[in-house]
Amino acid sequence: MAVTLRDELSVLLGERPHLILCHLNRRKVDVNRQIEVAAQHNPHAEQAWHDYHRFIGKARAHVSRVMGRGILFDIHGQSHPEKLIELGYRLTVDHLNTFPLSHNCFSISF
Repeated sequence: MAVTLRDELSVLLGERPHLILCHLNRRKVDVNRQIEVAAQHNPHAEQAWHDYHRFIGKARAHVSRVMGRGILFDIHGQSHPEKLIELGYRLTVDHLNTFPLSHNCFSISF
């Protein structure tokens, strides 16, 4: 899915987006968690976690320098049995239960 998205965005934007992949099983290292939980104090998993996040940092810096701004998509599988595609906005339960929602609570800025 991520490769297809990258290829489609390349056609639409005329630029080839960065694509950073982690091919390790999430049982080995979960790059979407803090390193203490993600790597479980395994030095190889910690190195993979640092490498992954360093690549993201380099891509972000390049996009910021060349384009001024960009968007980051985090695409990964889920372990629940439903066949769903979910969009995460870093909203907590408290945010969702607060009305009206403020634009300040979203991880997306305009």
